[in-house]
Formats: sequence, C-alpha cells, structure tokens
Amino acid sequence: MFHIKIDEFAVVVKKSISKEEIYEFTKELIKNLEKPYEIDDYMIFLKFRAGIAYQKRTFMMSLLALDATKILNKDIVFDDEAEKIMESYKKHLVWLKKLKVAIENKKLVPYYQPIFDKNKNICKYEVLVRLIDEDNQVISPYFFLDIAKKSKLYFDITKQVIQKAFKKFENTDCEFSINLSSLDMENEDIKKFIMEKLVSFNNPKRISFEVVESENIKNSKNACVFIKELKKFGCKILIDDFGSGYGNFDYLLSLDADVVKIDGSLIKNILEDKNSQIVVKTMINFTKKVNMQIIAEFVENKEIFEYLKTLGVDCFQGYYFSPPKEDI
Repeated sequence: MFHIKIDEFAVVVKKSISKEEIYEFTKELIKNLEKPYEIDDYMIFLKFRAGIAYQKRTFMMSLLALDATKILNKDIVFDDEAEKIMESYKKHLVWLKKLKVAIENKKLVPYYQPIFDKNKNICKYEVLVRLIDEDNQVISPYFFLDIAKKSKLYFDITKQVIQKAFKKFENTDCEFSINLSSLDMENEDIKKFIMEKLVSFNNPKRISFEVVESENIKNSKNACVFIKELKKFGCKILIDDFGSGYGNFDYLLSLDADVVKIDGSLIKNILEDKNSQIVVKTMINFTKKVNMQIIAEFVENKEIFEYLKTLGVDCFQGYYFSPPKEDI
C-alpha cells in the first residue's frame, strides 16, 4: 500500500486475481476502513471510494476510475466503466462544438410537419428543430437536444427556432405549434423573449405551445403561471406525448390544456394491442367531455388513420401524411 495524498492511497495487487475477486477484496477493504474511529471520546466516521485499474493496470487509469465514482455515485468503479464515461464525454464535446458552430452560423432551423383533419386537410403545423452541420447534413434533435439541455446553448436553440418560426408564419393564415420544455418555462430570459414576440405578432391566437407531459411542469408554479400568461394572448396549450408515463387526467385540467396529443407508443401498435386501444379510447372519451381536441401522432399508414377516425380522433400527424419539411 502507498500513501499518495492526505486522503488518498494506492494498493498494488501483484498476483493474478479475477475481477470478481478484486471487487470482493476492495469491498471488504472499504468495509474495514469505514469502521468507526474513536478519538478522544468522539466517534469519527469516514467514507471511502475506490477506483480499480483492472483492464489497463496503470496508476492513471485507477485515478480515472476513482473520479468516475462521483459521476456514477458508486463506491467502487473499474477502469472499463470509467472509459465508457470518457467516450460519452468525448461525444458530448463533439456535439457541443457542432451546436456552437450551428448557433453562430444560424444553422439551427425549423422544420415543419403538417397536422391533418379527418378530411386530410392541413389544420396546423408543428415546428421542429433541425441542425444543419458543416457538411450540409440535416441532423435530427435526437442527436443533440439532450446534450444541449445540459449546457447554456439550449436556450439559444429555443430563441432561434421561435424567431424563425414567427417570421415564417407572420404573413400567413396558418396555425402552428412550438415545443416548450420545463427548462424554457423556468428561464426568465426565455419567457421574456416569448412574451415580446407575442406582443409584436399579428395574431397570437394562431400559435400553440406544446408542453411535454411531465410531473415537473405540473409541480412548477413558474410553469403554471407562464402558461396562464400565454393563454391571455389567446395561445393554445397542447399536452404532448400524453400517456407516455405520467398519464394523469388531472394534469390536463390543472394546466387548462386545449389539445392533447396521444403518445406515439400507443398509436404505433394500436391495431393489434388491446391495452393501447383501451387507453386511447379512454383518453378520447375524457377529452370530448371536457371539450379538448385530440391529436394522434405517429400515424404511419392508412389502416391506423381509418381506425383512429372511427374512435373519434380529431387530427392526425405522421409519415402517412408527411415527414417534417423545411418549408410549409
């Protein structure tokens, strides 16, 4: 054993030992080290963590694994787990760089997916963000949005999308919807930005804001107050992905929602899955009683469209009708 720093030690195991054995050895070592220490009638309790360099047996790899214990919230971490985190961080850094370049060059753009009524007429558009990279490739938010939410760049994305979407629809009669997250509705700068845009827009009643179903939003006083402010302008509130997890009807009423979008996981298998049929029918019955409109997402074929029509769904969105496009 080597004493590295005041509170850091290194243990070198020279003999050949399996991963399971070194784990059990380390666990027992920590257990013994964490036994209470009695000093001057006081009981002192210490907490230990361990990083193990097993695949690449170097001191630096053990330090990397030790650092990873904080990230993973674990007492013992092996070097292979730590390397996975480093690879993940490298990917994050690559996407953050792409995002920064895209924001600086105004390459975060809205794409528009039409929403259709029962007669296949377009009744509104959903605004969706896309990133245009250095090679002019169109990148889905699946690859960058969660990473952006962990950085300050996320709010620049929100602003660029809103600014461009408002400009696109300013001189049209089309209705359109924009997605807002709980992060947006907790951010004072974003809320102020949206309010300023609404004041200068010619007809805010054509605008809907899609809120992803989340218990965080229901329990957020700031979000609820902001939603009321949006409704004062005549904007509609859509609850997106309803039924994906939280699925509480009280949630719809508490946010004074105007429209409910059924989660795509319920729609994709609705022709075969009895449980999905029961849930969707229940949602439709409820929304009709409280005078809310209901939209089905992920409508991928004619059979699903025709079946949902018979259930009483109001509007439809999905690749059966149209993918998101760069223009309306």
